[in-house]
Amino acid sequence: MAYVPQLFEGSFEFTVEEIILMGRYVHQGKFTSLTAADKSIIEEIMSLTKTTQLKDKNLAHLSGGERQRVFIARALAQDTPLLFLDEPSAHLDINYQVEIYQILKRLQVEKHKTILTAEHNINLAIPYSQRLLFLRNGRIHSLGSPNELITKLTIQEVFHTDVDVRKNLHSGLPEISLTFKKPE
Repeated sequence: MAYVPQLFEGSFEFTVEEIILMGRYVHQGKFTSLTAADKSIIEEIMSLTKTTQLKDKNLAHLSGGERQRVFIARALAQDTPLLFLDEPSAHLDINYQVEIYQILKRLQVEKHKTILTAEHNINLAIPYSQRLLFLRNGRIHSLGSPNELITKLTIQEVFHTDVDVRKNLHSGLPEISLTFKKPE
């Protein structure tokens, strides 16, 4: 299993390339170095996550979004059958949020990876998810497909907020919209 935490504080000055290379250590034997295949995988992952141009920068000199892409790249470099990502869209602008979810979906479809994400941006997760699970008070409240789970009632029960649920004009999937009342 590869894991991307919600927050990561690096205490050492590693470059982006060194951090992503750490993802390949699990495939190495004792006292061996990276193979040509390992290096090829790293190049592919860095290109996929758009971190190639950052490879010589120290982690401390990166923005939060750049760091997030680096840690996702490190997890992808492990090439495990299971990926667990805690808030993978954290610190990313809207373009990179969508790109990361497109990458994850592609890996799920093409490489048959099982991908679990904890995500607060429900509308972002909906088009890329086969199943959603909502927690309430630390317990499972509901589990199902986006079409089954994304209802006004379910969102009100889980999040204690008033919303509208409508069909997205492009995807046909449900979409959540907050209801705002005009200030008096």
